[in-house]
Amino acid sequence: MVTNFDSTEQKRAWRKLLAEAFQDEQNSPLAQSTVFENLWHKDHERRVCENLLNEHTQFATYFAGILRTAYLYCQQIMFTDVEVCDGVFFLALGPSTVNALLDKSYKDGPSITISGRADTFEECLFECTIATLDAAQNNAERNFIGD
Repeated sequence: MVTNFDSTEQKRAWRKLLAEAFQDEQNSPLAQSTVFENLWHKDHERRVCENLLNEHTQFATYFAGILRTAYLYCQQIMFTDVEVCDGVFFLALGPSTVNALLDKSYKDGPSITISGRADTFEECLFECTIATLDAAQNNAERNFIGD
């Protein structure tokens, strides 16, 4: 299990990348906020996040190094659902690029196992994004009691 890939570490690295990308004084705070708002914008003309990652490769390089090192130790890498869904690395690069970083194709099968608070990844997403606090507390009480 990779332990230095948590979403807080990913956020810290991402903010550093964005700060470096905008240290040029011709970029006003207004221009920066526009890029932040449109970071995930993707159409036939603009791919803001992809362009930013291509211009500043140190972000992907840093996390790719962690991923590749983990893969050298064990070809089955475990991440938590939060590291995958809340961390910007997997969201920005996507599964195809992550596979390419490991020199794998989609035919090779997965090397990443996702550990979460539910039986399936879909249920993990549901629990993390849609479930109410009351429902989560009730579920925790049922699991604690052994229901």
